[in-house]
Amino acid sequence: MTGAAAPDLDPFDPDILEQEADDGPRESLQEAITRLAALPPLPYERVRAAEAKQLGIRASILDREVALVRKAQAGGEDEPPPLVAEVHPWVEAVDGSALLAEIQTNLTRHMALPEGAAEVLPIWILGTYCFDAFRIWPKLLLTSPEKRCGKSTLLSGLLAPMVQRGLVASSISPAAVYRVIEACKPTLLLDEADRFLAHNEELNGVINSGHTRSGAFVIRTVGDEHEPRRFSTWAPMAIAMIKLPQGTLIDRSIVIRLRRRLPGEQVEKLPLTFEDSCLALRRKAKRWGDDHLSVLRGAQPRLPPSGNDRTLDNWSPLFAIAEVAGGDWPRAVRAAFSQITASDDEDDAIGPTILADIRQVFGTRERMHSTDLVADLVALEERPWPEWRQGKPLTTTGLSRLLKPFRIKARQLRIGPTNRNGYERKDFIDAFARYLPAATGDDHDLQGIL
Repeated sequence: MTGAAAPDLDPFDPDILEQEADDGPRESLQEAITRLAALPPLPYERVRAAEAKQLGIRASILDREVALVRKAQAGGEDEPPPLVAEVHPWVEAVDGSALLAEIQTNLTRHMALPEGAAEVLPIWILGTYCFDAFRIWPKLLLTSPEKRCGKSTLLSGLLAPMVQRGLVASSISPAAVYRVIEACKPTLLLDEADRFLAHNEELNGVINSGHTRSGAFVIRTVGDEHEPRRFSTWAPMAIAMIKLPQGTLIDRSIVIRLRRRLPGEQVEKLPLTFEDSCLALRRKAKRWGDDHLSVLRGAQPRLPPSGNDRTLDNWSPLFAIAEVAGGDWPRAVRAAFSQITASDDEDDAIGPTILADIRQVFGTRERMHSTDLVADLVALEERPWPEWRQGKPLTTTGLSRLLKPFRIKARQLRIGPTNRNGYERKDFIDAFARYLPAATGDDHDLQGIL
């Protein structure tokens, strides 16, 4: 009589595996790892926790050992290329001024750059080889009002072959940022950042944390035991995007505002061999950075006058590199500072802009109704107020919102026979003194707040 058919057994069932293990001689730890490495991914995932417990090790350690065995069995044939390219330093000492000029020639030959960019970009590029000498290293923010202004060409085509350990990404997660920095300390080049950065608070936080060396890390838990670990975020970063990001990133950046090339602005097409041709340049930059690291650590560069301490912090390493490199570069970077930060001041924040225009409109008057103040602001030429929101002029409500961060509120004021909401000049004295350069006639105002 034929018995009932035996049920199909899953050869990767944990109970079957455990039974098979108990039937034979006890296998060694290495034999167990080799056996598990032979399993396909899904069956391995089903048994890994139980196997790790039986072997007396954490599952994360088992994963690592299994991965090493699989890699060895594959003979390394599927091993991906390294994320970043390392170079050996140039054999001879390098003239920093000449090296910066060589970088500048590469840039201007293939790119029509705005004022100041041809002077500051070579210094930032060279700085990726010696940024460890500084307390702060600024981001490089490449922005433009619209597409086709050369951001990707500059970032991926020109910067990536010249910076130290350049790594280009057109999309990246917060975890990938700190893990890749921890793994290979690249110069991280983020392209098309407007697509993934604008509404990602965690990614903004990770990127911003790398501004100052002492705070350039994040803490995350890792492994099955959720052990806390500190990951470095200290690395040079260049970010290309349409329009400007949130102010926290702007405050940590050298901002280069790119624009579309005019028909008369002729540049050479970037050759396919450009990256290979930059090998000697990268080796020279590596040698110069290594040779001058200790000098740069103690550098005290001369800084131009500025009312913005954060801006001076960002530019200070660039002034130091220019002075140590010598030649005409100290003068050139000071000129670039004036040109680039002047553009920053024009649209840095709307708060100082509205305060400056209110000071102008008030003149010598002590009180103004809100409607009159708004009407005078809208009447100013070449200011944003006539088309403040979707082509419509600034309103009294919009003015109130702009002044709220400064704790300035409208209140009932009688001016002549009319009693309406308005502002007194004395309401603005503190904000004028804190956020605007002193103006003639303000001395008596300052007296009242000292």
